[in-house]
Amino acid sequence: MDPATIISTIGTVITEAVQLGPTVIKAAEDAEPFAQLIYGLFTGTNVTQAQLDALQANLAALSAQLQEPLLPDDGTTTT
Repeated sequence: MDPATIISTIGTVITEAVQLGPTVIKAAEDAEPFAQLIYGLFTGTNVTQAQLDALQANLAALSAQLQEPLLPDDGTTTT
């Protein structure tokens, strides 16, 4: 692979990482309550029914969000 192709590929990867960064951060923030509950199960913390209900509601909301159709490709992404 020639240096120009390598540099172009690295640039594409960095661009994608910058564009996906906010989505990844949001996903980590959304996962925090789940992680806390799972951690609590392993450390002996009792989980209340209210926490389980909230977890179920959050799971349903995240599932619905993940199943939404993707935005159409506007053709601005380069390869």
